[in-house]
Amino acid sequence: MLRGGGYLSRVPAIDLAEIGAGGVSIAWIDRGGALRVGPQSARTEPGPACYRRGGTEPTVTDANVALRYLNPEYLVGGALEIDADLARSAPERRDCRSAGALARGGRVRHPQRGQLDYEARETLRSEGFAGSQIEIERLVDLRYPGQTAEITVPVPDGPVTSATLAGLDEAFQRQHERSYGYRSEEGERVEIVNVRLRARSFSEDDFSAADLARSSDQGSAAGAGVEGDRRAYFGRAHGWVETPSVTRAELDRTARRGPMIIEEYNATVLVPPGAAVSGDDASNIRIAIDAP
Repeated sequence: MLRGGGYLSRVPAIDLAEIGAGGVSIAWIDRGGALRVGPQSARTEPGPACYRRGGTEPTVTDANVALRYLNPEYLVGGALEIDADLARSAPERRDCRSAGALARGGRVRHPQRGQLDYEARETLRSEGFAGSQIEIERLVDLRYPGQTAEITVPVPDGPVTSATLAGLDEAFQRQHERSYGYRSEEGERVEIVNVRLRARSFSEDDFSAADLARSSDQGSAAGAGVEGDRRAYFGRAHGWVETPSVTRAELDRTARRGPMIIEEYNATVLVPPGAAVSGDDASNIRIAIDAP
């Protein structure tokens, strides 16, 4: 069980550092003085302050630029010039009363109906996908009270009405009977544990493994102009450290000690002090934390 904002919430969790935290998520300080990230977002427009598109809120991307984890002059192989000074000067405080979601009484309510649907579509459109290539799927995780596992059931399009809830209940009962061999016939209530939205996009072009290999080669080539070292911040234990910046193509099976920044066209990988990094024959990056 995880706690957030003083209300007990049950959410799926695994022991893994967060991946894809959202570069446009906005950082703010709550009433207790604690640092929070999201759910507010600068979105693709205007985006992070360092993009020089009019954004003024401090985002995750701005923080990574200020700490010098990201290239302080450009991203995506030079296609996007950025301003590190704007990242450092972005406002550090945000009124917590403007938070986008409110948890109350065990339910999470968003002030704008369909906002997640809209943001998902806009994100995929910004990546070049047309509306006909985007598929939105709504789902809920359901269970009987006291159960520790849920069954995921698709939610039909349209407004959620009492008829919709009844349909979800029946779909859950049928799936539960198929999975476990029984269903409740005594009107036992069904709990909604999680509400999900899944957005997918489909390319209209064929894509082969050979295309993927070429794409990887192009990504390495685009990052070939990465400059040598830059000072990056690694917490109070290490402070600002002169850190080499390399490309994925420069890695081989020989382990190299961190700190190190692996910079590519579409990604940046941070190797902290005390870790070791190497590459393999499939161009995977392998990092050992607290390596001997």
